[in-house]
Amino acid sequence: MKTTMRNFCFPLVAVLALSGCTIKEGDVDLDWDGSFFDDDASKSDSDSGDDDAGVKPKDAGKADAGKDASSSDASVDSSLPPEDAGQPLTPADVAAVLAQGRCGALEACMGKELLLASFNGNDCVDFTTRQQADRDLHWLAGSVSANRVTFRPDELEQCRKDLVKLGCDVASRRLPASCERAVEGKADIDENCSIDQDCKGDAYCDKGTLETCPGQCADLQTSGLPCTASLECRDGLVCRGGSCKVPLAEGDACTQRKGSECPPGLVCQGKSGMLTCQSVETLYSAKEGEVCDLYGKLCQSGLVCQSQSASNTMGMCTKPAAANGTCRPAEPGQCPITQYCKDSRSNVTTRAEPGKDGVCADLPRDGATCIGTSTSSSEPLCPVGSLCCTPGAVCVGPMSAPKCHDMKMAGGACTTNAECYGGLCQGDVCAITTIECK
Repeated sequence: MKTTMRNFCFPLVAVLALSGCTIKEGDVDLDWDGSFFDDDASKSDSDSGDDDAGVKPKDAGKADAGKDASSSDASVDSSLPPEDAGQPLTPADVAAVLAQGRCGALEACMGKELLLASFNGNDCVDFTTRQQADRDLHWLAGSVSANRVTFRPDELEQCRKDLVKLGCDVASRRLPASCERAVEGKADIDENCSIDQDCKGDAYCDKGTLETCPGQCADLQTSGLPCTASLECRDGLVCRGGSCKVPLAEGDACTQRKGSECPPGLVCQGKSGMLTCQSVETLYSAKEGEVCDLYGKLCQSGLVCQSQSASNTMGMCTKPAAANGTCRPAEPGQCPITQYCKDSRSNVTTRAEPGKDGVCADLPRDGATCIGTSTSSSEPLCPVGSLCCTPGAVCVGPMSAPKCHDMKMAGGACTTNAECYGGLCQGDVCAITTIECK
């Protein structure tokens, strides 16, 4: 058993509230703009710290791709970068290939609408590519040049396809063999490494909690052993509650409504104290015109649960509103993803009240005041279940005058970690979240 582990703890960006600390590449959480109920779960931090279902780019499993979750290859962009097909792929393209595969798997698992909502309107492929490019994969070209990694670009298309086939299992499975062949590390267990991709097979580069160089290639952890991220766990396990465990299954108890404990394809739903992981198919099944409930059955894909009253949690399944059209608070939000349901009065920017008509209005962009922010120091600035800024931007304090800030890649100016795709703002500049050991 290893005694030191890296501690990746970044504020969550875009897919969750701004103060969590366990989401890694590819994680999603099903929270939406427009929750119209007085839900106590939405008052707390969206990440309880007990779960990390993420899979790092070098979660080095040799297992073959899992069950095919869809007869099609999902509908996310399947073309490999760069767009010029005659130009050979490079290590810089690996982040986009892995993002395409993971997002394809998630779309096959939960559907296009839920995937888009879970990323708060951000395109899954673009967002995930940017995240990974500003983490370990930023240094991949250097490891290839230093002969620590063998790069086989011809394997990348099969890698993408095999990732899509993982479907709902993409969060708990290590990378397929085709992905391992595409980026194959050369360092054995206990040998020095710079990044995860340097290590052979079922190993990752452990630099300890303080990220010191050089790192040493370490075995993945078995069930019950300590972890800080799912990248440290064996195939089929996730890091939950500080140790490697089997993912929760349908019917298992969970602690936070629409939190990140339940794996893709399942959603934590129910009344406080009676929350369980429920399948997307069962939960999102009410048809147009039927009753829906925040704590029970929600609406089929393409519909929203529109509030009918401020006095209870019941709603009615109806179609989304058109841009700038009439709306009500709903779950997911009734307006297009770049808009919110505003109070119909022209002189206010507050959200419409539950059960009352409002109008779809543009979410604030970079530099504008956030919408519907929390004024409590014990809550996330942008409450769970709310979009406070347009997709691609995050809400940044102070609480007295929070502003929307566009997210940035490494090198961009920042004031908080949440503004950076990689998750680290250092010296007022977005930085790469892992160090390179040369």
